[in-house]
Amino acid sequence: MWKDGEKSDGANASLLTEDGNTPFTRAAALSSLISWRPPMRLNPPSIFIFVVSVLLAAVALVSKFGAIGINVPRYLPHQEYWLAMTAYLVLMVGVIARGL
Repeated sequence: MWKDGEKSDGANASLLTEDGNTPFTRAAALSSLISWRPPMRLNPPSIFIFVVSVLLAAVALVSKFGAIGINVPRYLPHQEYWLAMTAYLVLMVGVIARGL
């Protein structure tokens, strides 16, 4: 509901609440959207979690492409995929969980 005598144009046109007392402005509504924070807080992983993730990804690359003199035993079909997924899951847990 618009205040009496005001037009609806303009960035700061005031609106009244249902009780008719508290004015709201479009600028206030926009600033509340800008200052909105996501409900999940992400944290940087610890050095240990990051190193474990990088080592798992490196083993996945070595087992896929091979390196001179390094043979990685094959325990699973598509082992490279599962090692890479494990590396990313370890890193994801380290980012989401606090204190890891």
